[in-house]
Amino acid sequence: MKSLIELQIAVLADDNTGIQSYLSEIDRKTETELFQRAGEHFGFKTVLIEGRCYGRRSSLARVFGYTDESGVRKIFTRLQIPTRSIGSFGQNVRSELIEALDLSPKDTKATLICWDSFLVAGMHSTTDQAKQVQKYLLETERAARIANGVGLDLDLHKVRQNRLAEADQVSKMLARVDRIQDASMKRVALAEINDAMGGTLKKHGMQIDLLEEGKSQH
Repeated sequence: MKSLIELQIAVLADDNTGIQSYLSEIDRKTETELFQRAGEHFGFKTVLIEGRCYGRRSSLARVFGYTDESGVRKIFTRLQIPTRSIGSFGQNVRSELIEALDLSPKDTKATLICWDSFLVAGMHSTTDQAKQVQKYLLETERAARIANGVGLDLDLHKVRQNRLAEADQVSKMLARVDRIQDASMKRVALAEINDAMGGTLKKHGMQIDLLEEGKSQH
């Protein structure tokens, strides 16, 4: 299971290949439950249609701290994240969507998004509200990893494999950070990685002078 930090770095670097690589590995069996839980936590409605869970783009704009949905629309357009118009569904399904998502019966233009879009918007947005979304997502991921016993196996061979995989993952994430042009955004990305690793970047032999420079400026 890839780390959400990888998705955040890819989003910050406008790395569409990295974003799609992360999204392609999402467990579709659990995404519905995760999206529904997020909806309950942040107060937006979701509905399960044709095997996928959907929410309104406009209602999620509020969750991420935007005054209207143009903010999230621009994110999805620039990063090539697909959405779906309510008009693309048949009449019976549209009626179900309208009722479940509190839409106007005359609404034929509402845009729906799935878990993928929620993750990307959560890792991209920089508003105070979005930071709460990021915190929620990272804590949810951490809890899932602990529940699955990731990194807790005492078998020496598996521990070594985990360490090698972690080192490789860190190397790839830092390579993506290098592609971020804006220095302040690069510091944010480095800080996220360092925090996710418990402040152990130096133990991996990584140079984080830029991160230290950012701290000295505060």
